[in-house]
Amino acid sequence: MSFARWDTRLSHVWVALSYRPMDTSLAVWRASARLAQVFGRERMFFDGYAERDATDDEGPMFAGAAPCVLLFIGAAWNGLAMLDPMDKQRREAEAALINPASTPIPVLVDGAEMPRAEHLPRSLRALAERTPMRLAAGPDHDVQLERIVRAIRMRLAQQGVSAAFSAQAS
Repeated sequence: MSFARWDTRLSHVWVALSYRPMDTSLAVWRASARLAQVFGRERMFFDGYAERDATDDEGPMFAGAAPCVLLFIGAAWNGLAMLDPMDKQRREAEAALINPASTPIPVLVDGAEMPRAEHLPRSLRALAERTPMRLAAGPDHDVQLERIVRAIRMRLAQQGVSAAFSAQAS
């Protein structure tokens, strides 16, 4: 599939959230609320928002076409599901890794560890070379979330994406 086709349908999306619901849902919902305040809900690709116009097959390509793709990694992320080439989160990560206009940002949730390259399918091994961000429930949650917001802003600025951010950005 060509990213050009998806880029025209998604030119308004700046941030995509990729996650495995069984172990990262709460963190993702909290993060999505803050990111929506900062960037606007319309600038996000998140399957928790019903307006999404992607089918299950298109979802990974839509997520991979965003300039920033947050890959939320929980305890269950590095299991057998990642070996399945049809796994939704694996496909979203692969799409982000092969798209030169996209930056996958791994976010380790609640103490999850970054997967080692040798434990990942070949198509995901580049992910192990990325520096992850952390997000955990607790007193540092807001600080960690603001670090993620800053990382997204830096990436968007590097790409020349219009910085029409919400006035609520702190």
